Amino acid sequence: MSKRGLSSIPRSELKAVKSEARRLAARFQARRKEIGLTQGELAERLEISVTTIRSVETGHKFPSFPLLIRLAHVLKLELLAPRR
Repeated sequence: MSKRGLSSIPRSELKAVKSEARRLAARFQARRKEIGLTQGELAERLEISVTTIRSVETGHKFPSFPLLIRLAHVLKLELLAPRR
């Protein structure tokens, strides 16, 4: 997630947003491993760099909405809104 994107989030909600981003990043990584893909293979399927995959999986970068949809599709994951 970029700093600019984070600045639009109220400070009171920032911790929860970061926590959810880390949870999602861990889920992407776990699912990639479950289906037997390397970061390189996933990057190739998505036509993006391995660096981007690594950044998403470590939570350093939040994927754009189009990339998020493509990741979910390739990893066969369902995206649902978090429970409140």
